[in-house]
Amino acid sequence: MKAAMSRPALLLLAALLLPTLVLAGWAGLIATRQAGTPSTRVEIQGFDPRDLLRGHYLQARLKLGLPPGDAPACVCVEPENGPPGQPATRPLASCQRLEVGSCRYPMADPLRVLRIYVPQEKAADLDRRLRKGEQKLSVALHFQGDGEIGISDLQVDGVPVADIKGDE
Repeated sequence: MKAAMSRPALLLLAALLLPTLVLAGWAGLIATRQAGTPSTRVEIQGFDPRDLLRGHYLQARLKLGLPPGDAPACVCVEPENGPPGQPATRPLASCQRLEVGSCRYPMADPLRVLRIYVPQEKAADLDRRLRKGEQKLSVALHFQGDGEIGISDLQVDGVPVADIKGDE
């Protein structure tokens, strides 16, 4: 007959499992939330901050056709207008709930610099591709409805980054 686990062993097991379950639940919640939000694919353009903290991150801005510097605080992205991957935008009067609620694809701070996580072994290659501008890099944007966005699915010329091998 097997002996039952001692109380300290059960407490240790619970202490190890609890953070794992919380993290898995949080990841599931984020995925579920993004799956139910409007989304579109948008090209990105390079941004060179000249910092040493990039490592696993690709820093870029969205190609939205906005002039640098004087962009409105909030815009309504219009995926159906503009060329594929470069949707048109129209300024919103403010980032207040009433204004943002009148748009299906609202975005606050459209000129923000995105930090897109990529595996370290692919980061330098993707950074080079982005700077050369010979290939189109794009991300899926998920609109939260309040001006905030989520990003996922980085692609190079329509191929997911996970499927790209080194220097192609």
